Amino acid sequence: MDIVYRSADWDTPWWARPHRGPGRFNRPGSDPTQYLSEHPLTVFAERVRGLGRPAVADLDTMRWRCWAMALRLEDLTPIGFDSARRFGIEPDELVGDDWAPCHDLADRLRAEGVPGIVVPSAALPGTRNVVVFGARVASPYLLDPIDPDLDVATAHVAERSVPPGEVVPLVRFHGEPHAELEAWRKGKAYVFREPAPIGP
Repeated sequence: MDIVYRSADWDTPWWARPHRGPGRFNRPGSDPTQYLSEHPLTVFAERVRGLGRPAVADLDTMRWRCWAMALRLEDLTPIGFDSARRFGIEPDELVGDDWAPCHDLADRLRAEGVPGIVVPSAALPGTRNVVVFGARVASPYLLDPIDPDLDVATAHVAERSVPPGEVVPLVRFHGEPHAELEAWRKGKAYVFREPAPIGP
């Protein structure tokens, strides 16, 4: 099992109903789509990016609920810049501001029965997001799931959490270049470097 993370302010981090609004890999009204991250900082970066740069001034007033889950990533399909075209999407579209190509990709994968994908994060270059198609429910963290296709070991790990100050300067906002994508275009490796915590 691999550990993944999510910031969600409900009583569970798992979505079980059709979506009212769009996400990168879901259309409004589509089946539940779960957005998780391999790196704990990515969950904050994604939320900060979604709020937009003007919200940065107010981040110290925000209080978010965070979760950890145990998930088998080997069951999911990795799609990176190198492999994007094999799945019918351009590399830049994986992290682009226009979600339409990702919606089309997700529609095709769902129709093929793919349970989920692992893709580059649009918000924190060098880290990856985990996208799970279909409803899931939380099960106790230390117990084996009754239904491995539905139940996921889930733990509530933080309450009223402020986004870490060190992640904010690393967030790639809408309209900005994606450092990992730019490095890939030049044939260079891009490694996410852990930022040092900012002291109290």
